[in-house]
Amino acid sequence: MVKKTKTHLPYADGIRVAAIFAVVAYHAFSTGVFGPDHLVGLSWWASNIIYCCFSWCVPMFIMLSGALLLDPDRDEGFSEFYSKRISRIGIPLVFWTVFYLVWSVYFLKQGMSPQLMIARILRGDSHYHLHFLFLILGLYMFTPMFRVFTREAKSKEVATIGLLFLAFSAGDWFYTNYVAEISSLNAFNRFFPYIGYYLMGYVLSQTKISTGYISAAALTAAVCILFIAIGTGFSFEEGLPLAVSTATSPVVMVLSISMFILFRALFTEFPFEKVTTALAPLTLGIYLVHIAVMDVIRKVNVNAYDAHPLPAMASFAISGFVISTAACIVIRKILFLRRVI
Repeated sequence: MVKKTKTHLPYADGIRVAAIFAVVAYHAFSTGVFGPDHLVGLSWWASNIIYCCFSWCVPMFIMLSGALLLDPDRDEGFSEFYSKRISRIGIPLVFWTVFYLVWSVYFLKQGMSPQLMIARILRGDSHYHLHFLFLILGLYMFTPMFRVFTREAKSKEVATIGLLFLAFSAGDWFYTNYVAEISSLNAFNRFFPYIGYYLMGYVLSQTKISTGYISAAALTAAVCILFIAIGTGFSFEEGLPLAVSTATSPVVMVLSISMFILFRALFTEFPFEKVTTALAPLTLGIYLVHIAVMDVIRKVNVNAYDAHPLPAMASFAISGFVISTAACIVIRKILFLRRVI
């Protein structure tokens, strides 16, 4: 019997590239929606709709990880699995946590005491996008256990448990945002709301996708985006928590599952596979560096949104993605830095 240590999914690279561009675009257009100099009127609504179109970005990465790592046919021992994953995430986590704390103090000019730095690290948000590293590391810690479950359970049973986890996460989302109005997430439990996504990624990778599924997913995604955009607009006007577009929002959950189905169909026989194959290994690095890149672009183009805000934000997203990609290519060529991305 051949030992299987890696799962090949023909659509994986395409989903990675789509998701990382979505992350950059999500952050670019959020400036026009929530920034201190946010847009107004029709420009605000247009920016809001585009922003909401990308709200599936982080759940997509989680579901793809589940599709790849929860394959019960993978034969890895505990030590082999943990050494690979901790090295892959642990080194970047330490490096970029230090980098962004220094970046916040010296480039963004944010006053920060040592106590606050420690508190931010323990909360798992030393910089606002680094929560992803804490949550994916948490999921990795329990992956061998989840893999035993996917090996022994039927797909319907995995789907049921995955949906139950998503339902509990949605309940926590509602309580946190509209009742307690304070988050209890920290570096040690950030992964918990994403267990449902992780399991559903595996389920969707094992599900036969028919034309009917694809049509239903496209319609569902369109309705969800409209709902998220209207909900965000209402929340913004009424001063409510701006939580409808966050990853654990129930509507974003439905949108993310729908988009996974669409992307699986799109990228299974993608005509530009060479492009996605070349870019896919850079996606973690792009995720880590793009915030610093966008901070620099934002500082250089202080008044970029004044005349033509929507084209300016689109340019912001594209330039942020291209420069971040170029930066990662350079970093990967530097021997003592290549492991940080």
